[in-house]
Amino acid sequence: GVCFMLRDHMLCGTGKPGFMFRVGRDHEAEALARPGACLMKFNSRRMRGFVWVDPTHCDARALRRWIALAERYVAALPQKPISR
Repeated sequence: GVCFMLRDHMLCGTGKPGFMFRVGRDHEAEALARPGACLMKFNSRRMRGFVWVDPTHCDARALRRWIALAERYVAALPQKPISR
């Protein structure tokens, strides 16, 4: 898949099940209530704060709303330290 970053934090991406968005634990219930959204699991482990979205439920307008939701969460995360 492909992953997009914002300030060195994972924002969203694509994979076999569809689109992945990092929405944060506080917005997980809101995200899961949207059409086409489901819990994200990786190696059979639930990834809290991340959701998969079925692309058939994601027209251009919905995609912009998903990106905005993920961006609000990720933009508020602290800056990662510079590794040397």
